[in-house]
Amino acid sequence: MKCMVCYKKYDNNRNNKFFYEHFPSYEEIKDYGHNIDKLRKEVLKNYQGMSEMKNSDPDIIKKLKKQLEKDRDFMTSNKDFIRILKIVSKYSTTERYYNLDYVTRKVMKKGGSPQFMMEKFIFEIVKNDKQLSNNFKKNKWNSLNDDKIWKEVVTQKIKPYLIEFRSALCRQFSFGILGDKARSVISIDEYAFKHNG
Repeated sequence: MKCMVCYKKYDNNRNNKFFYEHFPSYEEIKDYGHNIDKLRKEVLKNYQGMSEMKNSDPDIIKKLKKQLEKDRDFMTSNKDFIRILKIVSKYSTTERYYNLDYVTRKVMKKGGSPQFMMEKFIFEIVKNDKQLSNNFKKNKWNSLNDDKIWKEVVTQKIKPYLIEFRSALCRQFSFGILGDKARSVISIDEYAFKHNG
């Protein structure tokens, strides 16, 4: 996603005579750190470029824009997807050392560990999904610590969001909203018109 920020800034500033204005500064890129949710918000700004899409066939443009609008809506409004990204972002930015911080008695922030947050999310998924809930009640799984429940929930309920996110990011490249240089990096592939939302 940092690469996407660079491509978009290059596309927006490619005619600037000052080379260093073509790309974000080191500080700008570093400021994102490993915060995937912050990068998601930045990448959402790229959808403002949909009106600049070029193609000789208006029907193709209409189809591409419709898919990009679905992508934007997914990345903006899907609460479960956003919650997953926030948990992953929390882990990657501040909580990677949660267990070490805990045992060394470092002052802990409220909200619990990312593992706790994910377990709470998984429990809510199981509780709200009839099939998963029935499997749990029928003692197919011993507890939430059972690897079977994690595998099934991740496969059925988390992985599809991440696949859709990856597909939406790929479409920003292949549909040209990051510019021609970015489009040359990736071609329209099996993700281009797939939507799991």
